[in-house]
Amino acid sequence: VDLDLRFTAEDFSYYSQKVPATFFRIGVKSPHQESMFGLHNSRFNPDEEALRTGMASMLAVVFCQ
Repeated sequence: VDLDLRFTAEDFSYYSQKVPATFFRIGVKSPHQESMFGLHNSRFNPDEEALRTGMASMLAVVFCQ
């Protein structure tokens, strides 16, 4: 899903000035959840299946060129 551009504080961009880079943003809200707490909230509860999907996506980029 393409997302709208937004301003985010992220130091990762400095790495990409030295080497080619890609930044992944992976949604972690389960389709069964009504609401989602933010990353820095003590009640943040990501759908762990999203972590598998994200890792598989990153590995596909590396090994399926």
